[in-house]
Amino acid sequence: MKISKIFVFVFAIVFATASVSAAPGNFFKDLVSIVLDVSGS
Repeated sequence: MKISKIFVFVFAIVFATASVSAAPGNFFKDLVSIVLDVSGS
């Protein structure tokens, strides 16, 4: 469980980096969605 949370967190960082490169306007919206999703799990 702990390992999977770390993996999801790392993936979220990579995904956020890709998002900010592709569409800066959506970066914060995506980041908030990811954080809420990870926190809720």
